[in-house]
Amino acid sequence: MTPDQIKTLQQQLNAKGAGLKVDGILGPKTTAAMNQFATTAAASAPSPTGMSTQDIMALQNQLNAQGAGLKVDGILGPKTTSAMNSAVSKSLSTNPATQSLVQQNSPDAILNAYMSGDWSGVNDVTGQPFAQDQIDDAVRRSEAVLAPAYKAQEAFDRANIESTLGGAQDQYNQFLQGEATDFKAEKEQQDQTAADQGVLFSGSRYQKLNNLSDKYEQRQANQLSTLGRQVGDTARNYQYKYGDQAAGKLSDYYNLGGQTYNANVAGGKVGNASTLSSVYNPSAYKFQGTAPVANKANAQVRAAGLLANRANKLTPYGYKNQF
Repeated sequence: MTPDQIKTLQQQLNAKGAGLKVDGILGPKTTAAMNQFATTAAASAPSPTGMSTQDIMALQNQLNAQGAGLKVDGILGPKTTSAMNSAVSKSLSTNPATQSLVQQNSPDAILNAYMSGDWSGVNDVTGQPFAQDQIDDAVRRSEAVLAPAYKAQEAFDRANIESTLGGAQDQYNQFLQGEATDFKAEKEQQDQTAADQGVLFSGSRYQKLNNLSDKYEQRQANQLSTLGRQVGDTARNYQYKYGDQAAGKLSDYYNLGGQTYNANVAGGKVGNASTLSSVYNPSAYKFQGTAPVANKANAQVRAAGLLANRANKLTPYGYKNQF
């Protein structure tokens, strides 16, 4: 510094209350006042965006591990900045990853991003989008981590849906068994009444028998309709969550069956319907499944985090050791 520059500095320090003699000599008092001003300014200066006091202290500890000999005070002062510049410069000269990074970005841009936490203006370590094999690997790793929890939830939901649909089937089968017993009992009662009245072979007798069969077939249709709606709603919710393929694997639970009622034979004949009744058809609805989609999205978010951490390893130590 020239005498004129020192005089200007002394005048500036005096404006801050230093009380120096403006003589252009960089003596002990001027040097002490200059150091005091630098310390005070560093202590009062706001931390760069993205670096709290704890962040700066962590950085100072990392730099000290490389022999910087800094005071760990959480202040990004001249010594800390200088040590950080040196660490980044060393990294740029020795680390292949940061060498490739600096081909796309200036050292100042990297340092500013490192201090501020804003990496929007800095390209990744290749200067290009991540390679497809890197993306695929990150997705595979993420899916592997998420898979156990997803499969456990899927198995739990599958057990619940099977229990619910199985209960509906049991309820319907019990209804059919009760109807068969009641039909035969009512048929025997009508036969006995007709025999007592001597009208076993009258026209009105045949009409009553047909009405008896129709009555039980109608009751069965009503029960099937009511229970079928319940099964359909339950199955549709499951299909919406896990998709068409998962719902199709439950097809056995959608067939509630039926009975035939013939009152025109002795004792009344109850048989199985010629075809099973399907109360729900998964192929009629096209649901991809919210759970698989959400699981895939979660894996992609996690994979993006892995890739971001990969790009974040800009120095031999990595900012906050993130990787």
